Amino acid sequence: MNKKDDKLRVLAHTENIHGHDIKFYKQMIEGTEYVVPTHVNRVDCEKAKGWQIRRIRKHQPKLDKFIPDRKFSDQHASLNMAVEVLRIHLKNIQPMDVIPFALKDSKKGVNKTGYPGVRLDWDKRKGKKFYELSVEVTIGKYDPTTYKAFYVGTENTITQERLDSAMAEAIAWREQLVRKLIVEKDVLIPESVDIARKNNHKVTVAQINKLLKQIKTKDKNKIKVGKELLARHNL
Repeated sequence: MNKKDDKLRVLAHTENIHGHDIKFYKQMIEGTEYVVPTHVNRVDCEKAKGWQIRRIRKHQPKLDKFIPDRKFSDQHASLNMAVEVLRIHLKNIQPMDVIPFALKDSKKGVNKTGYPGVRLDWDKRKGKKFYELSVEVTIGKYDPTTYKAFYVGTENTITQERLDSAMAEAIAWREQLVRKLIVEKDVLIPESVDIARKNNHKVTVAQINKLLKQIKTKDKNKIKVGKELLARHNL
């Protein structure tokens, strides 16, 4: 068996281990077939032979352990131990995919607020002369029960005070809903995450005006492209 064949992996099955869907692959290593799960890799060099288990996720306990062949009867036995170590590790970790909301948010981007699930949204309704700003709150995928918009004002009526008030309402509403979902879904939040932690990031009128300028430019470009297409087809 050449080295190229050794690297081939074929999905064997997917197993749900304590709420985590783990894929197992058939893998040829030095002419012998093994069924190896995700997070487990073969180490075969002069100084070490065995299986490396590595699973690193944000806000979760880290698993980084090496299982040497020399402590077991053969490579299959050491692999079985590696799989068992992975099972034990996953048993104590709440699957993150059941948490229907973000735990952290980036401050990058002018529509970002620095708070997870809270964003700025400028919109110009049909028939209206001015753009209107709302602070939108979402939790996971869109759902009428987990979405709410807090109106700030039009581009001519917005003040820092009104913006601060809408932000405070949005943050408080989302925190209350998150706490409710935690109870309903029996979600375990990592100790390193504090959903009530106050964020020092402040959304300013200057930031929302910058966002509005970008949106107006995009809208003008869309209209321009639309007119060009109509003219091209003599419509």
